[in-house]
Amino acid sequence: MNSKVVAMVRWHKLTELARNNFKGVPKCPGVYFIRVPRPIGRLGGRDKCGILYVGEGASLRARIKAFWDSITLKSKIRHTAAKTYMICRVYEVVKPEELEVAWVELESKEKANTQEWAAFNLYAQKFKEPPPLNLELRRETFARAGLSKVGISYVAPKPIPKIEELLKEVGTF
Repeated sequence: MNSKVVAMVRWHKLTELARNNFKGVPKCPGVYFIRVPRPIGRLGGRDKCGILYVGEGASLRARIKAFWDSITLKSKIRHTAAKTYMICRVYEVVKPEELEVAWVELESKEKANTQEWAAFNLYAQKFKEPPPLNLELRRETFARAGLSKVGISYVAPKPIPKIEELLKEVGTF
């Protein structure tokens, strides 16, 4: 019998992580996903999981903490998604206490960069646009790269199984 082991996605409330100074978040490189746990409308349909942002970092803890500190005004806004969250007043419809985060730990910053782009492309292929807080990515860059065929183009590398499984589990593709 051929059985496949699938890891469950573990979503963490940002408020609870902040309460513990983000000690539960690893300091290693990786890709992370920020969501509001309810469906959101997209050009290509409804994202049932509510993914708002796909990001990466050399230190998951530092990047996720920077996002939280920026949206709660504990520091100068120094996170790209936080800029969009604040400038576009997303906080009026999605409160900081509603936000959740999940992550995939990776062995290097370079791997995190390629896997972020792979996850981003899978999302964009399904919904015909980037996640809402990824708007810092210049539209012309997105248009130039297009919705590349994942795994075939250098622009859209093949995602590792953990990234693929996370996006499958949340219904992204």
